Amino acid sequence: MKKILMCMCFSIVIGEAMAQIPVKRIKITADRKLTAPDNPKGRGLYTLAERIDTATLFKEDEAESKLGLPFRFGKGFAVDLGFGAGKWMETTKGRIWQLQISSDKAYSLNLVFDDLELADGCELMINNTAGNMQVGPYTSAITAKNHYLATDIIEGNSIILTLFEPASARAKSKLHISKIVHGYKRTFSDPYSVGGYGQSSSCEVNVNCSQGANWVSESNGVAMILLSSGDRLCSGSMITDVCQDLKTYFLTAFHCVDSITPDATLSAGEKNAVGGWLFRFNYKSPTCSGSEDYDYLTYNGSTFRAAYQQSDFALVELMATPLANSGIYYNGWSRSTTGASSSVMIHHPKGDVMKISTDNNAVATNSSTLNFYLGSGTVSFGPGTHWQAVMTSGGAEQGSSGSPLLNQNHQIVGQLHGGTGTCPGDANFQQLFGRFDVSWDGGGTADTRLKDWLDPGNTNASSVGGLPYPLITGAPYICSSETYTITGLPAGVTPTWAVTSPMTITSSTANTVTVASNNTNQFGNLTATYAGSCGNITATLVIQSGNPFWYNGIIYGDANPICVGGEFYYNVPTYPYSVGGYTWDWLGVDPNSYAINGNGNNSISLYPFSPTNGTLRVQVNGPCGVPVESYTYVESASCSSSFAYTYYPNPATNQITVSSSIASTAAKAKIQNPDQVYELFEARIYSDKGRVLASAKNTSVSKYVVIDTSQIPSGTYYLHILKGKETIKKQIIISH
Repeated sequence: MKKILMCMCFSIVIGEAMAQIPVKRIKITADRKLTAPDNPKGRGLYTLAERIDTATLFKEDEAESKLGLPFRFGKGFAVDLGFGAGKWMETTKGRIWQLQISSDKAYSLNLVFDDLELADGCELMINNTAGNMQVGPYTSAITAKNHYLATDIIEGNSIILTLFEPASARAKSKLHISKIVHGYKRTFSDPYSVGGYGQSSSCEVNVNCSQGANWVSESNGVAMILLSSGDRLCSGSMITDVCQDLKTYFLTAFHCVDSITPDATLSAGEKNAVGGWLFRFNYKSPTCSGSEDYDYLTYNGSTFRAAYQQSDFALVELMATPLANSGIYYNGWSRSTTGASSSVMIHHPKGDVMKISTDNNAVATNSSTLNFYLGSGTVSFGPGTHWQAVMTSGGAEQGSSGSPLLNQNHQIVGQLHGGTGTCPGDANFQQLFGRFDVSWDGGGTADTRLKDWLDPGNTNASSVGGLPYPLITGAPYICSSETYTITGLPAGVTPTWAVTSPMTITSSTANTVTVASNNTNQFGNLTATYAGSCGNITATLVIQSGNPFWYNGIIYGDANPICVGGEFYYNVPTYPYSVGGYTWDWLGVDPNSYAINGNGNNSISLYPFSPTNGTLRVQVNGPCGVPVESYTYVESASCSSSFAYTYYPNPATNQITVSSSIASTAAKAKIQNPDQVYELFEARIYSDKGRVLASAKNTSVSKYVVIDTSQIPSGTYYLHILKGKETIKKQIIISH
């Protein structure tokens, strides 16, 4: 008799969901930083005042390490911060809001928004003041239904939030921060240190070492989870279903959900809390030995689907659909009752970059009852509920919980529950994984087993291979015509292409298509639809007809008015599609009354020779032959010497820079003679007792001095700038 394969038939749309948040971290060099807009006069400042008792926290963590709780790295504090805590700055295109948040001695900061709703066209960026990390942009597409959002962990003790609000969206957004998490454990390595990458144990192996060479695809499905509390971490993996319809299912550990009130049961509140989880994908060192440069992606929010305490599994579904360029992989699975002959675990121990642990031997099942500590007692797990593995390379630590165990066929057969020891050679070293085949039938109901979700058609499949996310590649814009290609389709599948107006398809083959445009600066959807085993699947790429918009083309610089005779700085984020240099001019101003240094670059120095006002414009040639522009209003005025110096950053960490804006002769002479000397001044930092803690003097060919503040304790101090008989006094904050 022929077996009939029956599936629930429906259509899945793979959209360009903008809930994907990019994160960038770099090694700082003299000419490379990820800085927020340099406008300290326009920022609000909030410093977390609570005292952090790290000794007590570490004692609590030591006790918790024996109780199977997820890894804790930070301490959360309730706050009440909205738009009123920051400051607005007007621009010609809208306005910018900024708030700087600091916490003394924090290794990292992250935030919880309990009300975040961004209007269309708004962009929120978060930078650390060190300049080596940037998160965002957050846009209107990331706003969850409940307006709740947790940010990723941001390195350092001071961060800057920058929100751009276009004129069309004025006062239409909502923003409220309810919690700041002070990181008291390192989850990043020190960007200024030599060696010592990451914070996990020395036996852990980066996934991009030779041990992970055959597991690249599978690692692209693994993510670190920031739990809704904002201070605990787990691991887990994307997992495909029988239909391979790209439902965003994610497998992790039961005890990662059972973390609000750990009692071996899940309350409604714990199930709902997964809606506030953050998933960090592609968090890897790009090299085996470690690197400070890496990018990764985060997604916010999930929906609880199922969990079973005895096999310690939990299945959630991500709210966001990955982008077509995410590279995310859906791992396959096997519910075989025979243990794997060899296996690997891919995980994020202690929140570190992705690691791989290898067991070259066959796994065994637990033949007797297992007892795990939980809360004030123990919880028992019956015989045959777990796989026992002893890693021969790499280890397992807090933060690894929920990570997938993959068999010799690259299929998930379990997820990490716990174990004993950290590294090979430790006493009683072993890892215990909840068995996938036990989780399949679980507790016998849809919310306690996997089969209803991973095999909705009840096909009784015993295993499924992994699946890459379909990827449409090609230019994000079309001037006249462009060719696009789709990859990652099942073997033998041919897609049907379509495109929306104002674009048209001029030719297509199986996996490629050529699209023409009338260059009218509109958006359209390019779709590739193909037959899946349970219905049609459509992959979508959003493309633009005409020049790509310069979304972040905001001119940043000194606040108005700027001073006649001074030197002032302006910059604009680079236009990624530039076909030439940047042209700056001051519209409406006599060309003889100002000068610009650096024309052709995206940053300039502006020298006003007389009081005036006008529109500062920057133009760049777009790829479709049409200029792209940005504007800001600039006013110059005669100023006293108190306007002649700037200092940054404030708060300062390791150094503070004091810069003079006045040359010793006319600024026009400075343009004509680059070797023109600067007026001499001295900068001093005083304690509240009047003692000089540090000082520096400039030279006649240098307009600034840098004062080392690394050895000055955190606190409030006074900066004195002395020029001749004049003294300018400013209050500064030093925060380590």
